[in-house]
Amino acid sequence: MSGVRSVSASGTAWQATALAASDNIAIVLAPVAAGDEVAVDMNGSVVTITACEAIALGHKIALVDLREGDALTKYGECIGEATQPIARGAWVHIHNLRSRRGRDEPPSSDEFDAYAYLEAAASAVSLTIPPASRDAVAANLARLHALARDILAPDE
Repeated sequence: MSGVRSVSASGTAWQATALAASDNIAIVLAPVAAGDEVAVDMNGSVVTITACEAIALGHKIALVDLREGDALTKYGECIGEATQPIARGAWVHIHNLRSRRGRDEPPSSDEFDAYAYLEAAASAVSLTIPPASRDAVAANLARLHALARDILAPDE
């Protein structure tokens, strides 16, 4: 990323940030050109993603491949859902995102797919989950998801 000012996190330069481990999109801190390698700070770990297209300062970049209807999470909060498939490294904005706020209909899926989440999270941080551990990790993710729903929405 020639000519782009990078931010230093523990001595490592990065151009985008995701503040929560659950984030599947990040904010770019400098304009990005198609094909740029974007270093994303994810809670102290740096992940590199190739930008699929130009992304303006302050806009969002997908950290993982997303399907239509997937929740989009920024700063640990769901900000909406994908209106079409979004590739890892793609620009995320109003052309492929819609808010879930103020709509009467429920989110596109109430089911939490622990295996899909496991794959997306592992891919975002370049982590390999051993096959023998997949079921245990997915079960723990499902329990954490249920606990978070109970805490965040106790009346439902």
